[in-house]
Amino acid sequence: MGIVFINYRRDETAGEARALYNDLIELLGAERVFMDVDNIALGRDFRQALRERLDACDVMLSLIGRDWVQARDAAGARRLDDPADFVRLEIATALQRNVAVTPVLLQDARMPPAESLPDELKDLAYRNGFELSHTRWESDVHELVRRLGLSPAAAPAAPPVAEAAAGTPTAARRATTPIAIGALGLLTTAVLVGWMATRGDRPAHALTPAQATTILPAPAPASPGTRAAAASPEPGQAEIETLLLQINGESEAPRRTAAERLRRDGVRSPLAVGLAVNQLSAANFQSLSKEGRLELLGFLLATDDTAWTPDRRAAAAEAVRRIQQRVASGAVHLVPQVLDLVDELGRRVGA
Repeated sequence: MGIVFINYRRDETAGEARALYNDLIELLGAERVFMDVDNIALGRDFRQALRERLDACDVMLSLIGRDWVQARDAAGARRLDDPADFVRLEIATALQRNVAVTPVLLQDARMPPAESLPDELKDLAYRNGFELSHTRWESDVHELVRRLGLSPAAAPAAPPVAEAAAGTPTAARRATTPIAIGALGLLTTAVLVGWMATRGDRPAHALTPAQATTILPAPAPASPGTRAAAASPEPGQAEIETLLLQINGESEAPRRTAAERLRRDGVRSPLAVGLAVNQLSAANFQSLSKEGRLELLGFLLATDDTAWTPDRRAAAAEAVRRIQQRVASGAVHLVPQVLDLVDELGRRVGA
């Protein structure tokens, strides 16, 4: 099955560890992911529990932030030089068992050179690491799971598009990466081939917003006598998914164009609301930039009440509560503008 052990320092990468833990549980299942805070019962000797987990794990993800090598204790001594340091003990034990210890680089950290590590950790410097970026969080987590050879937990099949478009009840969560999958069906072959040539190590579903820069052509303006007949039809799933990708793009002009089209054509669409609500999931929302979050929340707040089914309203309320809880726990930080919109959306959907 593949049990994943997350190794981290609480005062350096606790927020990233929590986000990664939640995302891996969502992808792999709770029984396949171990993090000390959540998985050790009260009253148990945590040293024994850690040893048992290390004996059972197949993969260790060692989270390395920018100050990981030089982290100091209260007395000013380097923590890695302490033989009783738990981060050191966990990694050393895993290396001795030849577990697949993967350094996960966060906060623009670099791989630690062997000479900076105690003897029992020097092998870590030669393990193939993986960079986990805040701006590509969702796609990076999926790529990490793929490259580790971990099989995702089975997910229920998504309902047919025709049912979703008609407003019939749907599952609160349809798929982990619905937008990226649908966007691939719409992007031109030239864009797809170019992306694969430059990012061949990434799976198809790991498409990032920066790579989806092809803006859908705007409809031609109608003449005064034919405006009523030329009204834009309700956008389909693939078009909505592409627009939702583009509102998180790096370039301002394409992002604004996509946001305007989404608000113009999607505010009365139950399908658009459902797909946008999916982007409030922990993994998807984490991957959005500040601008992407503002545009997504702004769109949801601008939608018509008739576009919201009870299922979608309940899913949005659950997602908003989860975001608010993660902010309160310090696992995620939102700028005031984004937090205000999250709270406003919560009031609208009854969170």
